Amino acid sequence: MLTRPHWLPYIFIKLSLVFISGIIAGLFTELPDLDLPFKQVFLFTVIIYVIAVIVFNQYFKKKYRFFMGIIALLAIFLSGWIRVEQTRPIDDPLFLSNANKAPGYYRAIVSGDSEIKGTWTRTKVKITDCYIDGQWLKKDIQIYLYQRIGKNHQPISIGDQILVKGSPTPVKGPMNPGAFDYRKFLLQHGISYQHYASSREIMITGHHEPNFFIGLSYVLKHRILSILRSRIQDPNALGITIALIVGSKEELSYEMKQTYAKAGVMHVLAVSGLHVGIVYLVLLNSLGKIRSRKWGKLIFASITLTILWFYALLTGLSPSVLRAVTMFSMIVIARSFKRQTNIYNSIAASAFILLCFDPWLLKSVGFQLSYLAVFGIVYIQPGIYTVLNLKNRLLDKIWELTTVSVAAQLATFPLGLFYFQQFPSYFILSNLLVMPLIFCILYLGWILVLCNASELVAGFLARLLEYLIDFNNHFLSIVSQLPMSTIHFYPTKWQTILIYLSLLGILSAIHLRNAKYILFSFVLILSLSISEINHITKQNKVRQIVLYSIPQSSITDIIKGHRVQEHHMIVPDSRPEQLDQRIKINRLKMGLPIDRHTKDHNHGHIIPVISKEDYDLISWYNIKILFIRKSSVIRSIDPASLKIDFLIIENESIEDVRQLLEIFHCKTLVIGSSNSIYYAKKILKEMENLNIRCHSIPHQGAFTIDLTNAS
Repeated sequence: MLTRPHWLPYIFIKLSLVFISGIIAGLFTELPDLDLPFKQVFLFTVIIYVIAVIVFNQYFKKKYRFFMGIIALLAIFLSGWIRVEQTRPIDDPLFLSNANKAPGYYRAIVSGDSEIKGTWTRTKVKITDCYIDGQWLKKDIQIYLYQRIGKNHQPISIGDQILVKGSPTPVKGPMNPGAFDYRKFLLQHGISYQHYASSREIMITGHHEPNFFIGLSYVLKHRILSILRSRIQDPNALGITIALIVGSKEELSYEMKQTYAKAGVMHVLAVSGLHVGIVYLVLLNSLGKIRSRKWGKLIFASITLTILWFYALLTGLSPSVLRAVTMFSMIVIARSFKRQTNIYNSIAASAFILLCFDPWLLKSVGFQLSYLAVFGIVYIQPGIYTVLNLKNRLLDKIWELTTVSVAAQLATFPLGLFYFQQFPSYFILSNLLVMPLIFCILYLGWILVLCNASELVAGFLARLLEYLIDFNNHFLSIVSQLPMSTIHFYPTKWQTILIYLSLLGILSAIHLRNAKYILFSFVLILSLSISEINHITKQNKVRQIVLYSIPQSSITDIIKGHRVQEHHMIVPDSRPEQLDQRIKINRLKMGLPIDRHTKDHNHGHIIPVISKEDYDLISWYNIKILFIRKSSVIRSIDPASLKIDFLIIENESIEDVRQLLEIFHCKTLVIGSSNSIYYAKKILKEMENLNIRCHSIPHQGAFTIDLTNAS
């Protein structure tokens, strides 16, 4: 009698690990340029070979099985590498041009829903052809099209065919030290261009029917948004409800996002595995009994999969929901058609399938956090849950929900620190109340959508939702304002890996009851401490002046070791969150205080700043930096008595730069961040003609003067 190989229940764990290794190799190195047919034939051959090895493994002689398996794994490794090459996005700043001539017009099809980004709407469109040098040239590239919101705003929908005047420009890289690389992020999603256009420059020329499921998802999502906006009056309650049901955070204020982030419950506002898991648990509790009947497992799987994928349609088929639904679909299928299944193998199967379609998901923060959270829930949560044995069923359910959140936080906090540089101290306290409330809000919101036809029921549910959300927000506001509510830390990649290995060692010691793993974790924690001490020692020697790139602003950090003095000339108070974020990232990276507009930090000024009506002067280590805010500086300073090293022009204060340079003979001219891009471009052109060293912050990003080795 034939027996199933002992490794078969874990086949997707092995396949996923090897496939991921191939993807990682492809992300860091490129294969020789191979023809597309060759890649497709190779991948098809690999699939047939691997299936043959799995199915007919028992018929091979034992001595051949090992080599057959090694060849199969090597083929899977190369498949991961080739999939990266097949899906590698275009990274060519001249792709849309022809002989360095930019297009004057282009035709495109709207391929994504519009999102509100401040005073602009952002829409993903697919360019089909461009008008360059008197002829239409075929192109195939995705870009983001921005339109300013106003009375003449031209709304566009999925499937619209549009003609746009102008030329898209390549997305800029990070403009400040330590900043998030938005260009690389978009490139991973197949987007390397963007275009800011007015409504007058966009014309709808037709409509192309989108994919049936995408079109249905778009219609359902906008119908749900219309119902919620008409029923819920309170802006905060509306923003939270929309975020919970369709995953859109557009209507959430910056303050509300910060409150949820500091309280450690930001994850509840992103429709993802948590919400899909709640839907699955409800289905399991309400329909689970039918599995014991004849054909019950098949019926349960069919109903569950139908509802889960319909839920994905209702939420707009967002990537996070698709990941979660795919993951739960694999679990449902495995548990419905097998007597025993390994949960880790089912999770690995979902990751393998998703990565086969899009290997670049591996670099997605959402993908990484999703699977780490699921691992934490599956591996860590059962151990935490057994700590308390509650007899009361309601309290037990609340404790179970809390342990799920705690387990997910433990599994994701090192990566969360690496990407977001903060950790919520009171997340356990927040989740004790918030998780049950979110469960209620989520389902009341769906009942409101379904019962919209009844004025009485819908009105009552809308008021109840507003009350519950207001209570929830008030509680989280109190938590977020508690002392030390957020711990800020900026670990390096290696420090993040060390934290994970240390955590894994502690968990292994508890699970396997082996003290050797504690020693392993201790060594890693010691290595982490040495790494941090080394960073602190290096930082003590740092002497820098950083001029940040913040539009319409002029903010400079004077850094000496672990002290920072902020110097600012122009600070628009209308966008405090952007100022904080741009400055905070660099300060966190360097281990500096992150308070805004703080000059003292309990240690006095690092250096004195001479501040006058038309200029500011900084002198440090025999380096003199002159910030010009008014053209009258030409008459205010005697150039013979002052040798300027760096001349900073702010607020478009100088009309004749040649005259300024004849008076002040500086080594470097810097065009400050408060100047417009057009003014900066004009000055840059003049400096090129004069062959003078010039740095434009609006074009090139932040400017750093490093005086660490100065004497």
